[in-house]
Amino acid sequence: MEKADGRQLEQMLSEREKELDALYQLAVLCSRPIVETETLFSRTADILKEAMQYAEFCSVTISTGEDTYTSPVCGAEAACHRVPRSFSLEKQITLEVCYHLPHDSRTAELSFVPREQRLIESTASLLAEVLQRRDIDQMLRESTKALQQQTQQLEQKHIALKEVLLQIESDKQHTLSRARQFVSMFIEPCVNKLKESSAVSGQDRSVLMQLEHALGGLFSEGAGPMVQLGGMLSPRETELCGLLRGGMSTKQIADLLGITETTVERHRNTIRKKLGLTGKPISLTTYLRSLS
Repeated sequence: MEKADGRQLEQMLSEREKELDALYQLAVLCSRPIVETETLFSRTADILKEAMQYAEFCSVTISTGEDTYTSPVCGAEAACHRVPRSFSLEKQITLEVCYHLPHDSRTAELSFVPREQRLIESTASLLAEVLQRRDIDQMLRESTKALQQQTQQLEQKHIALKEVLLQIESDKQHTLSRARQFVSMFIEPCVNKLKESSAVSGQDRSVLMQLEHALGGLFSEGAGPMVQLGGMLSPRETELCGLLRGGMSTKQIADLLGITETTVERHRNTIRKKLGLTGKPISLTTYLRSLS
């Protein structure tokens, strides 16, 4: 009786040792980077078979929606333990371990003991985790690749946009240069001749001086803000701003435009109000000349 108990204990320890060894081998296998699924499945099947009590009668099938591995099968199926596990949201892996009886076998009925069932279930969970990690790594690689491509495309677009902006700036400077040259060659000489003519009245001479001043500021940095005033002021108010910026007094503006000085002052007060200068210690002329 004691010998029988000793043999049973020795067998239990041997089976437990096989289980622990299988768990160790599986842990090592699943900690490595996955080269290909078939290698992972075939090596897992070999480890499981070696850990089973009746390894010579055991077959292992591992399947997912994409890959399937089945170890060699011989004889009729005597017992089967099938464990499904989900991974990567909607995917599933199924681990199936079966015992088979050869046709001429007289071996007693085969069945899985609890420790074998636990090992199969643990292995199925471990494989599901490995495959999920593989899918996550693949998604990360694809996302990184897509991000790199997008970054490269953005850099290319940035370079192209920069070249376009440089070309626009070059065209702008070229147009300004030609405009300055045109004014200098064809407009300013005419204005100078009229200024020197004795037939020009004093009032017309004032207009010519304003025209000369306007031509001088046409290509200056202050031209932009002055043009923008047109969106805030009426045409008459805009005209007054140009004359004031040119240095004309209220009386000179009144004589030039044929209006009273009171009307000019009224326009000046309206302009100051629209420009937010009411109550501020700055003259309208000084403000207009400060625009740049």
